[in-house]
Amino acid sequence: MRALLILVLAGLAAACATTVPTEVRTGEIYQRHASEESVSSVIYGSIRSWRPAGDEAVLIEFSRNRHYLFELDAPCRTEIPFAQSIRLITSTAQRVDRFDRIRVGESTCRILDIREVDFDAVRADLEALRQQPEAGRDSVDTDVIHRDDYSGGT
Repeated sequence: MRALLILVLAGLAAACATTVPTEVRTGEIYQRHASEESVSSVIYGSIRSWRPAGDEAVLIEFSRNRHYLFELDAPCRTEIPFAQSIRLITSTAQRVDRFDRIRVGESTCRILDIREVDFDAVRADLEALRQQPEAGRDSVDTDVIHRDDYSGGT
């Protein structure tokens, strides 16, 4: 019985040692495909969906399949990974700019930067990650990638 317990614990430790690429977990893939230039404002009709993009940003999909990365100041950084919803607090209807705020959980944060994201490139990178197992693994754990994958409702 004791030997069986040791084998089970060793198996669990080995399973935990294999990880999905860091970029999938932290949202670096979205950062990589965000434009170099910041935009001062975004005019939108509706928000289709959103998702955390690391600890300091959220990716928001607006109507017409437009994706933007919003980097936020410190108060929201601890709540982004656990947030169930966000709320844009804007000074102008249907337009968000760098002077506006986003409410994440119990915190309201200033928008530090807004950059458009090439989401076709994001999809291509995610597909390449699914096709490419990590060294020492037979396949990529697609459940973990899909959990971090942003479907965007499309």
